[in-house]
Amino acid sequence: MIVMYSEVGRPSIDPVILVKLTFIQYNFGIRSMRKTIEEVETNMAYRWFLGYGFHDKVPHFSTFGKNYERRFKDTDLFEQIFYRILITAAERKLICAKHIFVDSTHVKANANKRKFEKKIVRKETRAYQGRLQDEINQDRENHGKKPFPPDKFDKEETKAIKESTTDPESGTESKDYQKVVTRHIWQAYVEEADHLRHHQDVKLIYAKRKETIERVFADAKEKHGMRWTTLRGLKKLSMQTMLTFAAIN
Repeated sequence: MIVMYSEVGRPSIDPVILVKLTFIQYNFGIRSMRKTIEEVETNMAYRWFLGYGFHDKVPHFSTFGKNYERRFKDTDLFEQIFYRILITAAERKLICAKHIFVDSTHVKANANKRKFEKKIVRKETRAYQGRLQDEINQDRENHGKKPFPPDKFDKEETKAIKESTTDPESGTESKDYQKVVTRHIWQAYVEEADHLRHHQDVKLIYAKRKETIERVFADAKEKHGMRWTTLRGLKKLSMQTMLTFAAIN
């Protein structure tokens, strides 16, 4: 039997090249894959990185998007890439886990604030609700207080929200630009941890926070396109985040 291959359609592309394209995009803060392909067409360093010669045809800019939807979307590929680079850095003694700095940042969503619809949703329940209830009640009993009745935790509430029609997973601002902060019964421990950072020994360590994690976020936003996203949905933003910090590392 003779097997024939169709000459119709685009030629196959090594998945490694597709991932390398995203590294070029996020490492140099290029706004879109379309622009990235334009840069690859005329940049010899990019072509060398991808394994292309000067006359080799580069992929169409939509190729990565198609492969993301068909092959990468529901996988942990980008997380694996991030952790593999992290492990490599650790093996080369470039990482010290003696001190860990934690921070967070906002990324502007690619959503039109004027396009939304109102809907009624269930208020988000506490994670690990049953176990949390047991821990809180045990703590209350230890302090001579009555435990909360079960129905206090089982009560379901709803609220009205605005949902963007361009990116439903993005978050639209509160009316009065305020947030409500609930004080946890264990807040005293949090405050004690915060108090410790004012000790002389801890001050020297805490001062490095602005030189490490805060600097990383600043570079990611200013140089690597993390100030806002051209993608829509949390999964795609997670992909962008993983690849951006993998590129930085």
